[in-house]
Amino acid sequence: MMKREKTRKEKVSKNRVSSINELIPLYLENVHLYLVTLRRALDEENFDEIENIGHKMKGSGKSFGFERISELGKEIEERSREKNKNTLRKLAKSMEDYLSDVYPPLKSSDENRKTI
Repeated sequence: MMKREKTRKEKVSKNRVSSINELIPLYLENVHLYLVTLRRALDEENFDEIENIGHKMKGSGKSFGFERISELGKEIEERSREKNKNTLRKLAKSMEDYLSDVYPPLKSSDENRKTI
């Protein structure tokens, strides 16, 4: 029995999954940069920027399979309107912890930055 050749649809599907898997680390690094910007915006009390960052995270997380990023992004977006820095810092910490769990290289890169 001859092996069945992959259909074009199967090839495209496999390539799409491969491409998404390659994008996930880049996406998580981007979320980490959002987190850095979020902390700076908190220090500057720039709640409009915080709302914008939360909105971006809310909209992008599920697209990459990270529902928790979307949930936290939604909370950040909503809480930014209340201008409660303590709550927003806790949400930023939750995001940091989550990112460290799903993508450990971010944790080690943060540790390296602290020692420099």
